[in-house]
Amino acid sequence: MPALLLREARVLLVGAGGLGAPAALALAEAGVGTLGLCDFDRVELSNLHRQVVYRSADVGRGKVEAAADRLRARVPALRVEAHELRLGAGDGAADRLAAAFDLVLEGTDSFEAKFACNDAAVRAGRPFVSAGCVALRGTVVAVAPGGRPCYRCLFEAPPDAGDFPTCEAAGVLGAVAGVVGALMAAEGLRLLAAAEAAEGAVLHYDALAGRVRRRRMQGRADCPSCGMARRRPRTTEERTMAISVHIPTPLRKYTAGKGEVSAAGQTVGDALDDLEKSYPGLKERLCDESGKVRRFVNIFANDEDIRALQDLATPLKDGDEISIVPAIAGGRS
Repeated sequence: MPALLLREARVLLVGAGGLGAPAALALAEAGVGTLGLCDFDRVELSNLHRQVVYRSADVGRGKVEAAADRLRARVPALRVEAHELRLGAGDGAADRLAAAFDLVLEGTDSFEAKFACNDAAVRAGRPFVSAGCVALRGTVVAVAPGGRPCYRCLFEAPPDAGDFPTCEAAGVLGAVAGVVGALMAAEGLRLLAAAEAAEGAVLHYDALAGRVRRRRMQGRADCPSCGMARRRPRTTEERTMAISVHIPTPLRKYTAGKGEVSAAGQTVGDALDDLEKSYPGLKERLCDESGKVRRFVNIFANDEDIRALQDLATPLKDGDEISIVPAIAGGRS
């Protein structure tokens, strides 16, 4: 990953405990420019074995304050923003924070915070990584830029109290929290590095088996978060066809800053023509005077390069996705 990209990146870390502490250290050492820390809790002696950013002298201090001091001392060039608050649904704080950062990481023990952060990241079009662990196992969910598939595609609703054991009931090995926190940071950096080409993923870590399994995420058309947020109102002619188009950062000035828009058409070429009607000037950045895709632009239909398919004549159906990936040298994602 280019150093300039990291120096400019703004990363929000929600939860500065067993997962957030190792993630914060990894992000700081990697060279992230600005790290926002969000937590409402205080440092406790019994948690120090897994909350590796703190020392015994920090017991009783607010976590974000203590972590910020430690990280600034360790990486003087790092800019740290401390937000001492609890995030939940409906209070607006998650939306304000997500919109102010390039990447959102969440490692709390609160399902309310997990769903609130996911929904806020989807609305802001930010990549999002959520992690959790208990006993000897952990899970990391990485949501790509554009917010689809998202955390709610995987978990439709929080479990009822008592359905699954928590860290408080079952405990967690400190080393497991360290590994899962590091994986959370690594997935976040991967999403920043890959930018619009990044894909979502689910990682399952089993310390007993010594294994990490990686699975591709599958979206749900009826997801109440990303399934509805990605659609715009359609005209009568469009209702038979809805194509989701991922717009790269350099071209978002033509889409009023939107990272994902909708189009209609039976082929990729039709969809680009439809985009031009809604966003004038966009197509000429993608196609040359003869109508062919420019050599420095790649267009993918459902993750397949259209040059390996039928190029602009590649057929589309309702619910398909188009990703536009131009060549980029430097700059921020």
